[in-house]
Amino acid sequence: MSIFLLIISLPMLVSCFWAVYFFLHWHQTDHAEQTLAVFFLSAFLLYTCHYLYFSDNSAPALETLYFTQNLLVFPLFYLSILFLTHSHLLKAELIPLFLPSVISLIGNSTGYLFHIDGLVRATYLFSRICFMLTAIYVWVRGLFKLHRYSHELSNFFSDNREWTIGDLKILLHVFGIITVIAVVLNTLGREYFSDSTIVYIPAVLMTTTLYALGYVESNIFNQTPRLTDSQRVDFTRQLQEDELESEQLMHGAIAPIDQPNESDEALIGIKYNLEQLMEQEKPYLNPSLTLPELSAMLNTNRQYLSKVINTFYNVNFSTFINTYRTKHAKDVLANPSLSDKEALLDAIYTSGFQNEQSFYRIFKQLTGTTPKEYRKTHLQ
Repeated sequence: MSIFLLIISLPMLVSCFWAVYFFLHWHQTDHAEQTLAVFFLSAFLLYTCHYLYFSDNSAPALETLYFTQNLLVFPLFYLSILFLTHSHLLKAELIPLFLPSVISLIGNSTGYLFHIDGLVRATYLFSRICFMLTAIYVWVRGLFKLHRYSHELSNFFSDNREWTIGDLKILLHVFGIITVIAVVLNTLGREYFSDSTIVYIPAVLMTTTLYALGYVESNIFNQTPRLTDSQRVDFTRQLQEDELESEQLMHGAIAPIDQPNESDEALIGIKYNLEQLMEQEKPYLNPSLTLPELSAMLNTNRQYLSKVINTFYNVNFSTFINTYRTKHAKDVLANPSLSDKEALLDAIYTSGFQNEQSFYRIFKQLTGTTPKEYRKTHLQ
């Protein structure tokens, strides 16, 4: 195999690798991971057509497959984002995203079968325009969904989902880079690269970004703590209720709900009860504590409790709970009757943190020092 063919085959090989990986890790209940497996399969078919085109082995059937898959990859990736972020699946949004691939399939098939060159050219132009519009739409909406999901994670769970949020932020950047590259390449067209080694540049760029995309997604699926059935139901309900309310407000379907202000006696009462509960019953010692569970202990709803935490403490739920956990860990670390090793282990496993890595990172983030340095300072 020549260097040229090897390099242009790289996006195809990387897509194949991640398609096999996600199909092998197929979970019946994880629709996001299932859709991502189909996305990489579609990308593999797309870049196989690319490879055959640049190796002078193209044919009408492959051209039809190419344009169909080209119009499918972004809608499939967006569908995986919708499943990942527990969003509503709206037919009014999804049908226009997937319809161009069907139209392209019919147009190309008919044009090549009956030798209607005008229909083939019209379908080609239609496909390029639809690809650009779809890519931009998926990028904008995908960013919105992922940002909202990151925010809701921190306002619902108290445990160490920060790695998921970090990976989501990386995913946002990788997704944006892929979109820009794809739109530029689609605008230029494959013909622009036919007789030039400049094709090496997009081949390497797409290989790198596709690999990064699969790597980040695999981290999200493998490292995210699994939810209990009740947590999954509560979290999905919260996400979808908030999303529906935002959409209705945006389109003027409902009037904005007057939110109580900081001086409202009800909020002040919740704040007082919250502080009493945290000091006396120490619910933060439960590593898997969630916002609905804490609101149930206070006999209030999660919206009001979230409002209290965001307004009076200017932090999200996760940071609020981890502040108490860190305070508890500091008390343990400052205990002179314990050895250094005992104090450190007790601080990690009795303060409500999920694991050692989470403890060290959050402790340093909230105190500006490491646990060992903190203990050394307070025992001097």
